[in-house]
Amino acid sequence: MALTSDDWLRAAYHHFADHGPDGVRVERLARTLGVSKGSFYWHHRDRQALLTALLSRWEQLSTDLIHTAEQQPCPRASVQWVLDSLLQSVPNSVRSETQFLNWSRSDPQAALVAARVEDRRVAFLTRQVRRSGLDPADAPLRAELLYAALIGLLDRVGRGSAAASLPTLSTHLLSLIPPRALTPEPA
Repeated sequence: MALTSDDWLRAAYHHFADHGPDGVRVERLARTLGVSKGSFYWHHRDRQALLTALLSRWEQLSTDLIHTAEQQPCPRASVQWVLDSLLQSVPNSVRSETQFLNWSRSDPQAALVAARVEDRRVAFLTRQVRRSGLDPADAPLRAELLYAALIGLLDRVGRGSAAASLPTLSTHLLSLIPPRALTPEPA
C-alpha cells in the first residue's frame, strides 16, 4: 500500500482531534495506517514538519470555509453555513477546532496560525454583520461577540456539554445577525 503525504496528514488530523499535538506520534500513525515508520519519513522530514503541515491544513480549511460561506445569498445564511459545517462533523471537527485553539496557547507557531485564522473569522463575521444592514460602527463589536459565543459553543459541544441543545443554541447565536435589519424611520 503506497501512502501519500496527504494520507499521513489525514491520519494525523484524526489523532490530533482526539489527543491534540501530543497524540500525533509517528509510530502511532504508522500503526493506524498499517505501515512502517519508514513510509512517514519518505514524505515528512520529522514529526515537527508534520505538525507544521497540520497547522497549514487547518488554516487552509478555515480559509476555504469562509470563502464558500461568503457565496451564500444572505449574511445570516453565510454564518449558518459555517456553523452547520463545523457542527456537522460532531465531534471530530469540533474537537479539532478546540484542540487547535488550545494548542495555540502553548506553542508560538500554533499561536501565529491561530491568530491569522481568528482574524479572518472575525473579519468574515464583521462583513456579514455589515451586509445585514446593521450600523457599520457596531459591526466589529457584534462580530467579536458572535465569534466568542461560537468558540464557547464549539468548546462545550467538544466536551459533550451542549450537544443536546445545539439547534436552540445556534438559533440564538444567529439572532445576533437579524434576517433583516431595522432601519430608522426618516424624521
